[in-house]
Amino acid sequence: MNHSLSLKSKILTLAVTMVLIVLALEGMLRITMPNWRDFYNGRFMRQLQIPGYGTLMTGKPGFEGYFAQNNGDFRIRIKI
Repeated sequence: MNHSLSLKSKILTLAVTMVLIVLALEGMLRITMPNWRDFYNGRFMRQLQIPGYGTLMTGKPGFEGYFAQNNGDFRIRIKI
């Protein structure tokens, strides 16, 4: 009996395996870093409704922290 897989099934197996690995890594990151919020601007910005102008975004007074992208592209200190 020949148990070799066809090229199509090998590619499908590889694709499914890679998706499962990515999902597993995402789950591990969410467990080890549950509070990663450095890339969320809602920590230091607020919305104000101004009659006649609409919604404005302003900084939250007293905020001191970092705004960073989780892949390391940038990390900026912000003090308002």
